[in-house]
Amino acid sequence: MAEAATVKIFLADGSTKGILTAEIFNWTGRITVAPRTTHLATLLRRPELERTGLYVLVSDDIPAKIYVGESDNIVERLRYHAGDDKKDFWVNTVVVTSKDENLTKAHVRYLEAKLIKIANEAKNSDVANGTSPEPTPLPESDRADMDSFLEKLLMLFPLLGFSFTTSVVEKRDELETILTTTTKSLSPLFQMTYGGTNAKARLTENDFLVLKGSTVRIEETASLAQSYRDKRKDLFDKGLLVDAPDSAYWLLNADVKFSSPSTAATIVAGSSRNGRTEWKVEGSNQTYGEWDQAQLEAATASLPTTE
Repeated sequence: MAEAATVKIFLADGSTKGILTAEIFNWTGRITVAPRTTHLATLLRRPELERTGLYVLVSDDIPAKIYVGESDNIVERLRYHAGDDKKDFWVNTVVVTSKDENLTKAHVRYLEAKLIKIANEAKNSDVANGTSPEPTPLPESDRADMDSFLEKLLMLFPLLGFSFTTSVVEKRDELETILTTTTKSLSPLFQMTYGGTNAKARLTENDFLVLKGSTVRIEETASLAQSYRDKRKDLFDKGLLVDAPDSAYWLLNADVKFSSPSTAATIVAGSSRNGRTEWKVEGSNQTYGEWDQAQLEAATASLPTTE
């Protein structure tokens, strides 16, 4: 289980749409985030950007396109990228620095290589870096420090709304561990058969997981939102959806995470669906919503009542 942590988010402009910084108690790192169009000039005046650090340029596409870089002077690198036509996709700027200024060039090159590798393996973004460099060799103690530093980044990125390091694929050995320790007692197997599909899923600790071997309807309804069309295409392009023997369906080629039962149901059906009613406990007519309500009632049954 992950350790508990206190996260401090500071809105530098007093607005959620401006510059913000994120820190974790007792961690030397700091993440600074700013929208490019309205706040890049202001961001470049911040003193932490004159230090050695890491940066990620992020689009607002689904999935996002990203570019990961490092520099001894991030101000100069961002100025350069701002005039580069190949970086026109860039909408949000994510900068990683150290409050104690102890990040060296070797450190950030190590972090850059690790982050590019993680983003490529996550298959949840389009990584624009032309190469995937090997991590810079570091002394054992420095390597341990940077791996710990990276763990904090991987904790904060999703919290700040960036999913490029969050894998859409659940590794089978990790799934077995989850099922052994938590899920078997918490979540039954759910099944969905809308439009001739045969999809199965489980609720894990953090996600709704649609299992490998599930069938996904190829046909899309005219009313299906573009974001879902893009997500389905992305899953197919990345080989997570493959052709099935029945030409009307795709086959899910891995266990894939979704943020909610409804998102999963819509992707499977090619039609906007309510996952709380579409998914049913396998072998019964109990819907996910009914099962979920029963869990809530059981969890609160022993709570004292108030007058």
